[in-house]
Amino acid sequence: MHYLSIFKYPYEALLANEFNHLPGVIWYDNLDSNAILSSYAVGKVHIWIDVVVLIVFIIMYRTLFYMALRFNTKNLRK
Repeated sequence: MHYLSIFKYPYEALLANEFNHLPGVIWYDNLDSNAILSSYAVGKVHIWIDVVVLIVFIIMYRTLFYMALRFNTKNLRK
């Protein structure tokens, strides 16, 4: 069910952007980047997959709302 969440993919991309680019750096509480990512239950993050999924969500929502507006509103031009 969490794969359908629109918040999962940008959050994973944000965490990967923040902590994956400097793997040897010690952050707060003497934790390195891998320990921080594992504490948030983020494994191997593929940023491009997250971006593609977000684009698919955008296209899906725009199509869904277009269909809702197109077929569920009255034609006012009659």
